[in-house]
Amino acid sequence: MSDNRVSYGKYYAVAASQTDAAISPAVIDSYLEGVLVIPATVGGGAVTIKDGSTTVISYPGGGTSPLVDLKPFWIPVRARCVNAGWKVTTGANVSVLASSL
Repeated sequence: MSDNRVSYGKYYAVAASQTDAAISPAVIDSYLEGVLVIPATVGGGAVTIKDGSTTVISYPGGGTSPLVDLKPFWIPVRARCVNAGWKVTTGANVSVLASSL
């Protein structure tokens, strides 16, 4: 009998103003589906996604020009890390919810 269960991922919540918060196991080949960016103000800070110490994605936030609204938005990554796990840095007034397997 085969097992046809769907495997669901894990989530990692990261508050505003965090530096290099782990959002996956600290091992090579960890998968990151993406992050939901949740701004608290139109001047929400930057979000940086790293593979170990290598910056993969850097979203500038509303630092230089204000965000149009406060809707959360999705940044897809859909990749496995080649270093020691995924990390995220959040600026002031912006948090994230990361989704991985």
